[in-house]
Amino acid sequence: MRLLLALPKFGIVLLIAAIFAMLWLVHQNEKEEERAVLIKDVLWLEQNLRFHLNSNEEQLQQLANDLGISKDKKKVFRLRAAHRRVNVVVHARVGGVALQRKRVVGQRRSPASRLACRSPCS
Repeated sequence: MRLLLALPKFGIVLLIAAIFAMLWLVHQNEKEEERAVLIKDVLWLEQNLRFHLNSNEEQLQQLANDLGISKDKKKVFRLRAAHRRVNVVVHARVGGVALQRKRVVGQRRSPASRLACRSPCS
């Protein structure tokens, strides 16, 4: 008889334990999802930075070649060097925005906001 009276209490305890287990699983799933997004963003940043560094290297090589070939060396060099300086500042600013995004881990972002941060408009 006592067993029959204890069954509802045992059922309630099991229900509460199941709810807490589900909440913990949801929390772990969200942490893993945030980690995956962070890894994806860091890989994108690395690829983007590598592309820009390779591009800068090629442009600097072209600048060096033009410096050796051109008749009006100083004028061409100053013009192209000024252009390179502006491009490097823009790339550094975009990379800085991406790095600042990595520091905010707990904030949920939509895919559209992640794409907006990748554009060079900031």
